[in-house]
Amino acid sequence: MDMTNTDAIKPIILGKDTNNKDVYYDFLRESHLLVGGVTGSGKTTLLNRIICSIIEDNSPRDVNLLLIDTKRIEFSMYANNPFLISPVISDHNKASNALKVIVHIVDERYNMFALNGVKGIDGYNEKIKKQNGKPNEDGSPCPPKLPYIIVIIDELADLMAVAGKDVESSIQRILEASRITGIRFVIATSTNTKNVISDVIKSNIHSRISFRAVSKADSKVILDKEGAEKLRMNGNALYKSSSSNTIIEFQVDNITEAEIDYILDLSMKHGKPRYEEHFIALDNVGDGPGLVSVSDDPMFEEIKEYVIHAQKASTPLLQRRFGIGYNRAARMIDALEENGIIGPAQGSKPREVYVSKTELEEIEHYDCINDEKSSVYNQEEDYTPIQQTTKLESNQKVDLKSSEIKKEPCRV
Repeated sequence: MDMTNTDAIKPIILGKDTNNKDVYYDFLRESHLLVGGVTGSGKTTLLNRIICSIIEDNSPRDVNLLLIDTKRIEFSMYANNPFLISPVISDHNKASNALKVIVHIVDERYNMFALNGVKGIDGYNEKIKKQNGKPNEDGSPCPPKLPYIIVIIDELADLMAVAGKDVESSIQRILEASRITGIRFVIATSTNTKNVISDVIKSNIHSRISFRAVSKADSKVILDKEGAEKLRMNGNALYKSSSSNTIIEFQVDNITEAEIDYILDLSMKHGKPRYEEHFIALDNVGDGPGLVSVSDDPMFEEIKEYVIHAQKASTPLLQRRFGIGYNRAARMIDALEENGIIGPAQGSKPREVYVSKTELEEIEHYDCINDEKSSVYNQEEDYTPIQQTTKLESNQKVDLKSSEIKKEPCRV
């Protein structure tokens, strides 16, 4: 196979064929992979081989991972790995919501490509590379390259049983747009039946691997051919590439826990994971665009206070100060503008911060007074409330420009 040098995902060695030659899998050419086989036949070993190869041979700048482990035990060792864009997901509902977030990322990338006049992720990243860190024409900072995102699901049958329609709808939308947006799937299941591996999934995933199957019918569900039911050795599999009708028999390369630990230790040189914020609050994802509000981000209030105190705001500043990714920092800047904290971009000039430190202190003091009143009046009826310099009703709106609130330490 032509091992073309690329900054994107490096090809993976899956194992050895019957002639003892390496069997490769190339995410850039094959796009998605469907893996089937009975429990204990070697699927988990293959998934660990794929994940570790990605981590060992690539950079988080080029490739990110979303791991969905409904069995709760297979991917736990990858927690806190710098390649992850989300904590490892084991809850079925969160997994369904995570796929909705990926759908939004697909749409977001489409819009990004249209604005930049490119046809896909490779064209976009090439444009960013040529820009060489120089600011955009409007003075905004040069964005970073977009990483490929590989979504690995183990076990699909569990997801389909809990949220079949939502999961299939999300997977279909992602699969149809994935080639140009840089999203790739590896989907594994031990239930090789048509109600799990639907025609929608099969029609969009042409690269398939089957370990031992229960019957000829199950083999056909994965490979469209018989043969997997004859496999006997653990780790022995049949591989059908999207680029060839020839089925290759191979033995998956085993990988020990010690080897996994060694690779994961080496990967920590890339630092801590930088989770996309929408994967942190998956319980709040609804049926709309598939995202939670930026104002619900656990860092939003902290960033808002920092911007007001520092009296400056920019995407690179938030990236450096809080160690977050470009997309998250850019959305924070948009949210601050929408909430009236900062002004619009002014080319090469810095954004204006509309709220002063004095006004922030007045807001905090006003909130503290209301908290104090609520606490005091919830005490025994004969308790005398603390005297306050300015009497404010809890539902009264305060004009911070004209309000004469005496600034005293809040007493509780």
